[in-house]
Amino acid sequence: MEIVIDTNFIVSAVKERIDLFGNLDEIFGAYDLIVGEQVVRELKKLSVDKKLKVVEREAAAVSLVLLERAKVVEFDRKDVDAGIVRYVVGKKDLVVATLDRNLKERVGGKNNEVKFLIIRGKKVVLK
Repeated sequence: MEIVIDTNFIVSAVKERIDLFGNLDEIFGAYDLIVGEQVVRELKKLSVDKKLKVVEREAAAVSLVLLERAKVVEFDRKDVDAGIVRYVVGKKDLVVATLDRNLKERVGGKNNEVKFLIIRGKKVVLK
């Protein structure tokens, strides 16, 4: 099982103090966490962006540490969402972890077999 995670999902999980890996272990047992190189670059920028509040920068920095457990792949699109959409086309046993409604619609239209992870309260939920 592959789980593709986007920037907003990981940052939200950190800000909400959700035990992301504990939740994923409980839901899936074994899985491969996939993150785009673009997400890593975005988090690095956010972690040092002085325009953001300290809490936002810290959430980005903690997200980077958590994603050290993930397999980093280079999506063939500059835009992260477009890269995720292209990555999931034709794949089975794939879950996309996102809070982005537009991305869910785009992914669902390209691959009806994809499931999604969302955050509900302090839990990660498979939808």
